[in-house]
Order: sequence, then structure tokens, then C-alpha cells
Amino acid sequence: MIIPIVHTEQETCIPYDYGQRLKVQEAWDIIEPAIRGAYQDWEGVQLYVDGYAIPDAFNDPFMTREHYRRRWLSRLLKVGSPLAGIIEETILKGAVLESTENNVKDFWLNYKQVLNEAIQEPAAYLSQLDQLDRQRDGVINQNIKTTLKERGLLLIGRKHIDHLKTLNWSDIEVKVM
Repeated sequence: MIIPIVHTEQETCIPYDYGQRLKVQEAWDIIEPAIRGAYQDWEGVQLYVDGYAIPDAFNDPFMTREHYRRRWLSRLLKVGSPLAGIIEETILKGAVLESTENNVKDFWLNYKQVLNEAIQEPAAYLSQLDQLDRQRDGVINQNIKTTLKERGLLLIGRKHIDHLKTLNWSDIEVKVM
């Protein structure tokens, strides 16, 4: 199951005007109950969240998965993300937080470089950023296909939804909320 989410101003570090903030809040008024109601029994549900990569993905021998998960959730809480509480709640009910983006360190370094260049000349880099987003969607698709056992929930920015629907999900039944 895929539920599109909207990133808050604090998560993106991009200033939103009052109208944008209001739209994000209205969206979360719908998103939160959709996530909480996605499963009656969360035991064993694999939870995939946009941007979450476990330490194995970055070959960090000093951090355990649990330590990294807590650090990541604490960062989300610090910036006021509505995701943090919902994720923690589902984990307490038995969900398992999975990485969406394994082995993509080089990808993120390239993405960051293109973003920095795009700040200087946005129009010149829009197609490159779109291509990188599509690459990332492919990585997410592949990671889910190789790790999903039975039931899963992907929470991802809504801009990715149309492209994700076109990817080959093999024998996985995909439902977009």
C-alpha cells in the first residue's frame, strides 16, 4: 500500500508562505488518519518511509539499526514532522521500519551536487533533477521488491506517486490511497 505524504516546511528547509503552510496542514489532516487506519493489526507490517536509509546503506560500523532509527526519529521530532509520532506509534504496534534507499550514497552525493548547482541556475537543472528523482524511485521500487515479505506500507512524497505506479512491481499488489 502506498500513501502519498506532503513534506512540511521544516523537513524541506524551504520557506513556505501562509497559504502553502495551510495546505500542508489540511493535507496532514487527511494523511494522518489514513496512515493510522491502514492496518488494524500492525504486527509485522513493513513500513517504508521516504528518505529513510539504515546504517548498512552507508556502511557505518558505529551505529546499530536501532540507534540510527532513534536518531532519525528524533530529528523528525525536532523539526516538528507529523511523521515522527505516527512512525513511532506503528512501531510500538509491531510494524518494522525498513530502509527505502540502500546502497545509494553515491546517488545522494550526486543529487546534492546537482541541487547546489540548481540553486544558481534552476531552469538548467530541472530535467536533471527529475531524472535523478526517477532513478531514486527505481531504487525504492527495487528495495521494496527484494525485502517485502507480506504486508507493507510506503509513505512517500506525492510527487513520486505517478512514476512509482508505472514501475514493475512483479507480483506485489500495489494499492495507492
